[in-house]
Amino acid sequence: MSAVPAAPPSASAEATAPLGVVRTYAARIGALCLVEIQRLRHDRSELYTRAIQPILWLVVFGGTFNRLHAIPTGDLPYIDFLAPGVLAQSALFISIFYGIQIIWERDAGILAKLLVTPALGGESFGLVLAEAFACATPAVASDIPGYAAVAIPEAATLVAPDDPEALAAAVVEMLSDEERRVEMGRAARAHALANYAWDDIARQLEATYLEVVA
Repeated sequence: MSAVPAAPPSASAEATAPLGVVRTYAARIGALCLVEIQRLRHDRSELYTRAIQPILWLVVFGGTFNRLHAIPTGDLPYIDFLAPGVLAQSALFISIFYGIQIIWERDAGILAKLLVTPALGGESFGLVLAEAFACATPAVASDIPGYAAVAIPEAATLVAPDDPEALAAAVVEMLSDEERRVEMGRAARAHALANYAWDDIARQLEATYLEVVA
């Protein structure tokens, strides 16, 4: 007996596919906007720096060319003629340099805000957590034995395994409180130095070898 062919996807499912794409792009754009807003909140000087370029173009070049009448603009003042192009150019330059800056910050490790590791099991030791803690990076991780042995509440948030909603909520909560995230990073670094520094590991390894050969 032949198998019954699968029913074609419903119209509602086809309609939600483009909506899912739009939501994905909107979430990504929102994440970039959030990063940019946080950057400007912590460094107001960058906001003033970005405003200097269009002001210089409008005041210096606009005023100069307006007096020279090098380009005929009719009854329209040259500054008004120049303003849309200057604003578009400024937005383009900011976008270009922002994209380049993301690459620079990623290479420098600045974008390492936190470690997210949703492993479901099989971690005999939370080495990935120890390495993140050594870099002063807090973590959001699954509550499994390997990770639980390394994590401390001051440096990591543990969530139930295979629970994407809880994982996402923990990530959003940590990224929404920059002061708390920084404090957790300091606690993570202190925890790593106190428990997983190479000098201590070497002494523990030596003690283990001596105990074995005794």
